[in-house]
Amino acid sequence: KSAGIQFLDKDVRAEQSAVDTGEVLAIGPTAFKDFGGDPWCKVGDTVVYARHSGKRIKDGETEYLALNDEDIVAVME
Repeated sequence: KSAGIQFLDKDVRAEQSAVDTGEVLAIGPTAFKDFGGDPWCKVGDTVVYARHSGKRIKDGETEYLALNDEDIVAVME
């Protein structure tokens, strides 16, 4: 017999729409190229991104999150 967790529809929807915010520290040279336009954010902007996106990178005690440009949901003003 196996055990597991059953998510209610409400819980699944809430988790799928979960977002976090962060500050843009750098933008790579190929960012936004696939979208054919100018970058919609710049270094120093606070952005909203999908919670489970990107890759975490540790540099000593500091942890960074490398995101793909399509994972950015909004720029906060």
